[in-house]
Amino acid sequence: MKILFRENQPPLLQDYGIEIPMLKERAQKVRDELVHLFTNTIISTEVDPVLTDEDFYRAHHPKFLELTKSDPESVVCQTFELINSDGSYHRYNPQAATHPLSELVDLYKQSCATSYLTLLEAKKYGSAYFLGGGFHHAISTQGRGFCLFNDIIIAAKKYQAEIKNGIIWVIDIDAHKGCGTAEISAGDESIYTLSIHMKSGWPLDSEKFDKEGNLNPWFIPSTVDIGIEAGEENLYLQKLREGLAKLEQASSKVPVMCIVVDGSDPYIDDALPSSNLLQLSKEQCLERNLIVYKFLKQKNIPQAYLMSGGYGDKNWIIHKQFIENALILDK
Repeated sequence: MKILFRENQPPLLQDYGIEIPMLKERAQKVRDELVHLFTNTIISTEVDPVLTDEDFYRAHHPKFLELTKSDPESVVCQTFELINSDGSYHRYNPQAATHPLSELVDLYKQSCATSYLTLLEAKKYGSAYFLGGGFHHAISTQGRGFCLFNDIIIAAKKYQAEIKNGIIWVIDIDAHKGCGTAEISAGDESIYTLSIHMKSGWPLDSEKFDKEGNLNPWFIPSTVDIGIEAGEENLYLQKLREGLAKLEQASSKVPVMCIVVDGSDPYIDDALPSSNLLQLSKEQCLERNLIVYKFLKQKNIPQAYLMSGGYGDKNWIIHKQFIENALILDK
């Protein structure tokens, strides 16, 4: 397994006055720990493959992409829900900002490029882990849930177009439903998605249909959805195993790549209130990761991991313990 890290990757949210406990130290601590334990595993990248407008068009609507260029600050405000309907600030203190919000658009684009590079490294080495990325809430028409662009679909479609055409799986083990990934890939027979997530809470805590009677996009189903109720943590691992079997049964062919959205926010010590309906122990989180890793490895499916959600100063250990075990298993 190769580990990818970039110094200027999101989240750098505190620098922009955004008061969300998504800390850049999460990736830095994992990187620092692994450097001491293993050699020749870390790829520090500041030069990524160039993503073109066409790459973003494969996942997002042209009107949205034009808005990210013409009014990037409004896109960031919407994505991070920084302004309430009455005009007051929500988890946002512009006076504490040292950088303009508009900078985040280019930083997230760069992160999308590193996510794509992770697929290339996974093809080469069998598995790769980007200490960043995993923006699974961004839908085709807007950024949402701290996710500006859906790097998962962007990377998947570019890989299919330029490297190897074929089926791609997305296995999402973040606490929240991978709603953007499901929405963008709906009807696409080349991408199969599995999401195991909180059955209640965000993003499933709003009305299912809009005023016109249309299904809200975050309710569009994944190929396999596994909802975990609060208090059902003892069932999580078995439901994950069953879901992986269903994903394999649903898939028309063996995939050429699997993208794993490896959120650490199911961890019991996660600091984000909207994640607290799913609370796995450190040991359960490790077993969760190893179930996915071994399942894919036994089938010789290249696996590209994206860090996704994880909030507070304790989540780094969830990523580190899995990567350390995967590196040992690779020997």
